[in-house]
Parts: sequence; structure tokens; C-alpha cells
Amino acid sequence: MADLDFTTLLQAYFYNIPALLFLSTLSFFTATIFKTNALAISIAIIANFSGSIASMFTKKYVWGKFVIFNHLDLNAYSDNPLISRLSAPAYPDLGIWFSLMIIAIYIALMVFLSILIFKNRDVQ
Repeated sequence: MADLDFTTLLQAYFYNIPALLFLSTLSFFTATIFKTNALAISIAIIANFSGSIASMFTKKYVWGKFVIFNHLDLNAYSDNPLISRLSAPAYPDLGIWFSLMIIAIYIALMVFLSILIFKNRDVQ
């Protein structure tokens, strides 16, 4: 059994950073679209809690490997049982780099669309 030390804690934090970046970008994106911060934060919180349910329903389809919620739990890729919590990745044959790439594509797409929407908006 692995011991809980500083490096294990640091590794656990680093596995959670991409999901945190995605959810904060999602909140920023929805705030850009709807002009209300409360709705943006609510959508990000709902996405955080309902992501595992959406992941469960989309795993059985071929296109499910491109759904962001299947790739947000990077802790499952760790060899350390304290970090992985004995869970398995949604698609273990694709690997952590594919999951990171999917997260980066979604983040880049939302930032790009946010910039386009904000430039076309009539600011009052």
C-alpha cells in the first residue's frame, strides 16, 4: 500500500488541474454568452455534478470517447491506489495523453467561441 506523503498529495492535485481548468473555462464561456454570472456558475456546478452521469450513459457508444465528461477524471490513470481510488479510466486503451488532448481541444474551442461572441456583442 502506498503511503500518503507530500509527493502523493502534489500528484493528486496535478491530476485535478485539467478538470478545474475546464470547469472554469465553461463558466467563463457561459458568462460570455448569457451575461449573467449566477447562471454561468450554476451551469458549471451542474456540469461538475452531472458529468459522471453523462459519462455513464455515453461510454457504450463509439462517439463517447469524444465526450469531455469521460476524460475529466484523470485520477483513474494513476498507479497509486490512494490517488486512483481503485477506479478505472473510461477508455483505458486511449491513455492519459488522449484525455489531456480532448480537454485541451474543448478549452480552446470554448475560448475561441468566447472571443468571437464577445467581439460581436454590442456592449452598452
